[in-house]
Amino acid sequence: MIGKVISSALRKKTRPEDPPAIEAGAVREPDLHFPPMPPLSPPDAQNDDPQEPLLKAIEDALRSAGFLR
Repeated sequence: MIGKVISSALRKKTRPEDPPAIEAGAVREPDLHFPPMPPLSPPDAQNDDPQEPLLKAIEDALRSAGFLR
């Protein structure tokens, strides 16, 4: 059994699906097998109420006109 392990370790056959050898100093692109992540958008601000200034202005106008006390 040890003979099979040693003989298989000594075999240097390259399979066709193996990537080509990389030269010294060459940069290889990463092999990514997953799709890119979609961009994230921040959640809406919870402390911003865009209608609050408008409602305050309407209420002030109604109070000054005498419709509200």
